Amino acid sequence: MAYQTEDDSLNFKKNGAYLQIEDTRGNGIPNISGDGKKLKFKAFLTSFADKFTSNWNTQEIYGRMDPLHTFQNTSRVITLGLVLPSASYKEGKENLQRISALERLMYPNYKTNGSAITITEAPVFKVQFANLISDVKTGGGLHCVIPEVSFNPNVDMGFYADPLKKFTHLVPKEISLDLTLNILHMHKLGFENKSFAAEKFPRTAADATAVGVYMVPDLPEAGHSEIVEIQVENKILKGKG
Repeated sequence: MAYQTEDDSLNFKKNGAYLQIEDTRGNGIPNISGDGKKLKFKAFLTSFADKFTSNWNTQEIYGRMDPLHTFQNTSRVITLGLVLPSASYKEGKENLQRISALERLMYPNYKTNGSAITITEAPVFKVQFANLISDVKTGGGLHCVIPEVSFNPNVDMGFYADPLKKFTHLVPKEISLDLTLNILHMHKLGFENKSFAAEKFPRTAADATAVGVYMVPDLPEAGHSEIVEIQVENKILKGKG
């Protein structure tokens, strides 16, 4: 990774971008992220798509070649893929704890009254990743529903095993995490008097006065495991937490 100065390099390693996920219901999260309120994933972004879909009702009219179209809404879905490498058993264990916490948060809140179980709150989240996933009004996370979380250990990279537990406790050395986010915007969207309601929507661009260009280098020809070792060693997108 290329930086203009050594200070830029150190600052980026310290404050590199995280994927941050917050449960809007206020359920408890293991205090493995620093504040116990958000799950923070230090990861390499491997795929990203921000898809906008305009939905229309169509009606066929006798004698008319083209159907009538009635606008309904515009929906937004973000899909992203992450790779979470670990340089040690401890870091791999923390990655596994974070993902397990996220998987638990996929379930609703409920209360029990006698033999009756009633769902009280559905899982809704706020998610942020730098300026790519961010509420342009507040600068915080985007409200969303997460219909799918996919946890995929990289079996080829192997596992850490705890000999004290007779190797029955396995921790993946590298994990792929895929998420689908159905975005719930909390502000008006659309044009009023020819001006869009949310300035800078859907994402803010880099400040024109910003200095320093961060580039991912061309990695040498090497096996996948060697590339991951290079990335971990250089601590790309790795900071505190």
